[in-house]
Parts: sequence; structure tokens; C-alpha cells
Amino acid sequence: MPSNWAAALAGTTVAIGGLTGFGVQAVDPISNYAYGTYRVSGNVRVAAIDVKTGAVIVVADLPSTTAGISWMSVADPWLVWVEQDSQSDIGVWKIVAWNRRTQASIVLASNQLPDGTEFPNFVTQPVVGLHYAAWVQPISDSTVELRVYQFDTKTTVELDRGMLSSPVLTGRYLAWGKLSSSGGDAILSLVDASTLSRLPTPPALATPRTLMFATGSQYYLVWTPDGHSWTAQRLDDGTVKTFIPPSDGKHFAQYPMVAGTDLVWWSGLETTVVDLQSGNGFDFGGGSAAASGDLLVVTGFQNGKETLSSATPSTIGSISNCSR
Repeated sequence: MPSNWAAALAGTTVAIGGLTGFGVQAVDPISNYAYGTYRVSGNVRVAAIDVKTGAVIVVADLPSTTAGISWMSVADPWLVWVEQDSQSDIGVWKIVAWNRRTQASIVLASNQLPDGTEFPNFVTQPVVGLHYAAWVQPISDSTVELRVYQFDTKTTVELDRGMLSSPVLTGRYLAWGKLSSSGGDAILSLVDASTLSRLPTPPALATPRTLMFATGSQYYLVWTPDGHSWTAQRLDDGTVKTFIPPSDGKHFAQYPMVAGTDLVWWSGLETTVVDLQSGNGFDFGGGSAAASGDLLVVTGFQNGKETLSSATPSTIGSISNCSR
């Protein structure tokens, strides 16, 4: 880790009281809460932690049959997660939404098809917008719907149907990829992220692409076409760059997040950050990390206590060298 990053994180480190093994999965740069999970006697708990004080809110204590949380997204006051309900099949899940202000939760969806059967091994990665949650819902073994649940009206609408990727929030858009009936690469479809009104796809985003995992930010759309590289496209000028992590079996491209101009992802073995301007990056060395807006949060362990450290990447500056 470059010295300027180490200093920035060290200056914001707080101790987390009353829990061990916390893994951060989502952060909200407006309320300054980090969200993730830890275990107590084998059971999974969802927690919200104030990154300024380390204070903990227990969001949910999940049944012992729950395998874990595969995905989280947050836009204060709403946190949404995908709860894995099977120890052996990642396609058995439900989507839960929790309100930080009221601390009430609701189940938005499950993996069941309309006839009550289950679609095995299908995964979904919802996102939370200003007043809604959006996700892809299987309706047959070959077709999904892009659904949006609007928290204010408590209604669900369908935006699209077909062979769709999970949605991402990028710039002013809620975007998703759609395959034609003949397959091939996906074409991006867009709606306004605030009004959900359909928008034409700008020429710079109209190029077909393969979207295995994708994320977005105010400035970027980032995706992996193959699980071994990242492609980042600037939304303002359409500039595209490709980043290739080390081919060492420890940097598989999945679960991306962006803070400012920095890409963060968890490969299953390493948590890594790469500067999308310079292409330089480093591993966090065992801690978990999550990013959004201009906030990056990292877990750690100091003096026998769990810790959280936070950073605003825009104030740290470019990553000027690589650790490898």
C-alpha cells in the first residue's frame, strides 16, 4: 500500500465494539454507514456500523439455515441484500430491504418461478436508487424480468423482459444489458435513474459488450467481459481503458465497486484497489473493503480489536505506483 493511502486510512481508524469477523459489503457516503455481516454461534448477522464512531446497529439476526449474504446495495435510508437460503445452491435466495430510519424490513422477492418451482443456480444483484430497488427476477429457465419496487408507493413495475443482466446505476442512468434471441454480446438499455423514464442509449454506450460483473459510478461504467480483466468507460467522453490484474489465480475479476476514480473488488481471495486513471493498484492484505461515491471503507484488526478505516479517494490522489 502506498504511504499516502496508509496514512489516510490510519488517520480515520475506529474500533468496532462487540463483534468479531465483520466483513464490509456496502457503504453509504451520505450517512457514513458501512454495512456487512458477521457470525455469532454460527448464525449470520447483518450490521450497520458508523464509520466515524464504530457504533454498531444489528440490522438482522438470520436463521441458522442461512448460508450468508451474497450481495448488498444501499442508498440511505434503504439497504437491500440477497439472503442465501441454501448451503448447497446459490440459486435459492430472497431479496430483503431494510430501512435505517424505521428499522423495518420487507421481503421484496424470492427465486421462485411463477409456478412455484425454483430456478437453480440463478443469481441476482439488486441495486438501490433514490426511491426504489431494481433487480432481475427469473420467470422461466430462459427469461427474466427487470423489476423495480418503489418504496414510496409500495408497488412493483416491470421495465424489461428477456435475457437480461443485473442492473447498475451509472451516471444519470439505471442501465442493464440485454441479449438478442440469437445471443452474442449484450446491448445496453437505459432509463433515467430518478424518473425511470426510458432514454436513448448514447453512441458511446451503444457498442455491444459482454457483462459478467458490472458496476457504475458518477463518472464510470466498469465491467469484466471474461472474469480476468476490467474494462472502464468514462461517461463524459466515452474513453475506454482495459486493466489486466495479475494472472496468479488470486485476482479473479468479480464483485466490483467504484469510489471516485478507484475500482475495488473482491476476488474470493484478495481485496484489491486499482486507480482507473493510472492503472496502478494494490491488495489490502486480508481486510475486506467496500466503496461508493467518494467513500472507501476497509476492515482491519489492531491491538486485539476489530477496526474500520475510511478514506475519501479524491483527497488522497492518484495511486502512483504498484505493489507488484
